[in-house]
Amino acid sequence: DRRRLYGRLAAMFFAGAGVLGLITLPLPAPGSQPTATAAVYAVALALGIAIWFAPWGSWPLAASLAIVPPAFALIAVGNAFGGEDLHTYSVFFVVAFVWIGMAHPPRTSAAMAPLAAAAYILPLFFLPESIEAGLASAAVTIPVCVLVGEGIAWSVGRLEQIELALARERDRTERLRELDEMKDRFLSAVSHELRTPITI
Repeated sequence: DRRRLYGRLAAMFFAGAGVLGLITLPLPAPGSQPTATAAVYAVALALGIAIWFAPWGSWPLAASLAIVPPAFALIAVGNAFGGEDLHTYSVFFVVAFVWIGMAHPPRTSAAMAPLAAAAYILPLFFLPESIEAGLASAAVTIPVCVLVGEGIAWSVGRLEQIELALARERDRTERLRELDEMKDRFLSAVSHELRTPITI
């Protein structure tokens, strides 16, 4: 159920980004290429629909990491064709790392950081702004994304440990209740068996 939940959440992020991008196409950033940008958002929407119907429940959790490179690639291509405003694309990286932190164990966000840095930096060579400004933005955005992802992963892991401890405590309580019922039945039977000869 948890794997299916994380898969569906990723599908919502893909499809939501695609729909949001298509809705905001009439408000283009300076220097953007609307046709290419629309294609990127349409691919994100299509991927979101496909990811929604994927059999996440039968796949191992690590299999869901396969959707991270396409997500970073779409962000990079969208950045390359989306115009001069670099800062809006950092939001997509934050969303991606939030999902990585929720769906995967600690240190996964750190492992994905080089890929995210490449996706952030490569489009800078196709944009008219200075590369130095983009590099400075990447130097802040990617570490913050990793911190967010790792913090969420640690918190989710801690919550899972608490859930396991609560489940074990519930099992112990249930066993104690059954033992108490067995004791009551035993005492009732013994008292009945003792009362009969005593009465005689």
